[in-house]
Amino acid sequence: MNDHKYRNLTPHEPPQEPAIRGRNVITVIGVDDYVYWPKLHNAVNDALGAQRLFVEQLGFLALIAPLLNGEATEEALTNLVQDQLPAVLKSDDSLVIFFAGHGHTRESQVGDKKIETVYLIPVRARLDRWSDYIKLDSFLEDIGKLAARHVLVILDACYSGIALGRAMRTFRDVVRYEEDLISKVSRKIITSARREQRALDGGPIPDHSLFTGTLVDGIKWGRADLDGNGLVTSSELGLFLQQQVGQSARAEHGAKQTPDFGSFDFDDRGELIISLRSDNFDALRARAFAALQQGQITNFHALFEQLTALRPKSPETLYLGYRLSMLKDDIEGAIDAVTELITKSDLRAGTIPLSERDLGNLFAQLYCWQKVFAIPDRDGPLEVELLTGVSKDSLCAAPVQVIDDRLVYQIAPIRVAQFKITNPSDHVIHVYMLVVDSDGRFYFLPFWEDEKVADVGLQPGETHVSYPFKQIGAPGLYDVRLLCSPTRQFWLLSPPDIGPHAAVGAHIIDKDLTGITRKSIRYRLGSESIDVEPN
Repeated sequence: MNDHKYRNLTPHEPPQEPAIRGRNVITVIGVDDYVYWPKLHNAVNDALGAQRLFVEQLGFLALIAPLLNGEATEEALTNLVQDQLPAVLKSDDSLVIFFAGHGHTRESQVGDKKIETVYLIPVRARLDRWSDYIKLDSFLEDIGKLAARHVLVILDACYSGIALGRAMRTFRDVVRYEEDLISKVSRKIITSARREQRALDGGPIPDHSLFTGTLVDGIKWGRADLDGNGLVTSSELGLFLQQQVGQSARAEHGAKQTPDFGSFDFDDRGELIISLRSDNFDALRARAFAALQQGQITNFHALFEQLTALRPKSPETLYLGYRLSMLKDDIEGAIDAVTELITKSDLRAGTIPLSERDLGNLFAQLYCWQKVFAIPDRDGPLEVELLTGVSKDSLCAAPVQVIDDRLVYQIAPIRVAQFKITNPSDHVIHVYMLVVDSDGRFYFLPFWEDEKVADVGLQPGETHVSYPFKQIGAPGLYDVRLLCSPTRQFWLLSPPDIGPHAAVGAHIIDKDLTGITRKSIRYRLGSESIDVEPN
């Protein structure tokens, strides 16, 4: 039996005993109101938000009260790892330690060598008083000696990335089965920024830093489950945060912030595993959204039915119902779901992946363009290929998976991509592109790189390429709807920016769409492995 669920056994190698699963424990630290250092705005919210996520959604225990603001002194942090945690942890437990606050790096020159030391800053630490700071190497060494089998340290602090040093950076799909991962000791760390970078104190998730908001969103909605197996390993979470925070920092803030992740003292290549496999509402929601982003529509539909049975009118269920309706070309159902979301007075920002403005735009788009959205998907006359590569000069056919009997292209983040279109028919075809992103927003985008093709159409037997694009955004499933017409459609060349005002573009409801067909292409923005570096 050479399948990954089994091991080849020799007479001298007894079968591996199933790993005993202990408790999952979290402890958090957050400091906004520094006495001498600049005050922060979201560190306490980040710490409490992380605790709520792990306790309420993932079933972790908060055995020790959070250390917030004035409680997060040097003495209290030292006491936490040297006295309190050793007193409550058992050998099979899994522990998450979350710190949000200031970090700092000191550079020393010894001969021709530059030595850098990173510190965490307690609440009463004075400026340039290094003796007031907590040396992270020593802090991690004490944490590494705790009794817990698995430890994950998460640092949302400026200049925290130096903590990794030459530590291993790796991502493993769960090829080794779960028992193997949890049986070995792990000591992992995820940092919010590399050593020369500042961690942004705000982001798109209200009341959270960019890093912590991405972490909360990634687990809440299953985005961090990169392989869709219902488990998120600490390394998988690290890779997700590295990709998403780095992209968001560049795209939305014009800044560089790249999280990093690795191992520290006493790691034995195990993994702390966050399970999304229970049948409570939060876990089902995360698994449903992860299945959608993986392109597993049959599984997504089944999980959505379970969510509907539990909370049919919750914002999360309505949002997923909108996504399912669009996949089924049920435009009336999609409009109903969006309408209910808009009218919910208790819909707080960040509850679903779409903002209040997004919902207003969607309502207008669905109402005004419902006949366009309802055009059925057909194979059509076009031959379509998706090309991808690290640059436009290195494009080749993107890898394809068959998911639910449908081809889904795979694209790695930040790669250049381009559609290659051939017209094998005996008549001209005009092509227009509508994109549904991984969160369910719609975009009409210009398609042809050659403006002449946009003007006169794709002639019989011709092959042309679309505009090249670089895919930056949330990982998941993107739905490209190619609208094909035998005649030029001026209103699709420059579609109106509908925005939140339903009156604009309402004439499209009465458009004659005779002869227009649709060919849908799906692609997944996925993830890339990172090479393993030796400890």
